Amino acid sequence: MALLANLAAADFGYLTAGQLLDRTGKTIATLEQLEHYRGHLYNWYDTHTLKPLRPLYVSSVDSGNLTGALFTLRAGLLELKSQPVWSPASWPGCAILWTRYRPRSPAGFG
Repeated sequence: MALLANLAAADFGYLTAGQLLDRTGKTIATLEQLEHYRGHLYNWYDTHTLKPLRPLYVSSVDSGNLTGALFTLRAGLLELKSQPVWSPASWPGCAILWTRYRPRSPAGFG
């Protein structure tokens, strides 16, 4: 699930807390726009119109998985308040990003 992937990315320093909150907010806002059946999301939606695709199908297993993910996300977001801006856990992710995307000098220079 993207919600927990973003939470993990923030834990490892690939996303800032602001980026995590922005992505999470946009995802939740989109979920709220989707048509529901008795409180459950359908399994498939058109990604452009956000209309459910046929055959309309609700999975109690997928609803349970989403519920578990939302509980986990909540705990992670509550914990975020007490975390330092730069935690030691985020340094490896920052180092990987720096080595991959750092500015490179033209060939033959430094």
